[in-house]
Amino acid sequence: MREREPNKEIIGKRELFYLWHPDTHDTFSGYGLNVEPGQKDQLVGLLMVDRPRQADPNWLQSVVDTYGECQLVPMTAAGERGLACQMQIEEEDLPHLRRFPSEKSNAIQIALEPLMDEHPAIILNMSWDEESKTWRSELAVIIYALQNKEVDDILPMLHC
Repeated sequence: MREREPNKEIIGKRELFYLWHPDTHDTFSGYGLNVEPGQKDQLVGLLMVDRPRQADPNWLQSVVDTYGECQLVPMTAAGERGLACQMQIEEEDLPHLRRFPSEKSNAIQIALEPLMDEHPAIILNMSWDEESKTWRSELAVIIYALQNKEVDDILPMLHC
């Protein structure tokens, strides 16, 4: 008798995924729409930056200095903000992306649609840190430079 293949997740394009905190019911650090059908490692959306405290102004300035922009958008009723960005999710952390179907999710998905037509300049590498139980972000400067063909900016980075 043949073994059954494990169920494969069917992923369309522009589906909403949350950066879920494992071992919680519904805690997340952001959300985004997937860019490519069948993949969820590249999202365009919002990353919560004001929780548990307001984002460090020095970090926000480093984002502006690197990318030339920093679009912050209210994500919660309390006014906590999210950073409009592209998120590159580390492969080993893909299982921590979740769907939470609800009316609110439908509204979020519709609100994020304009970001799919014109992606934010900011690109972050995202990974789950098991020790601190948080999503960690790192500015993806080389990817940004390649997308914008800023070869003079890339060469010094490659000669570390």
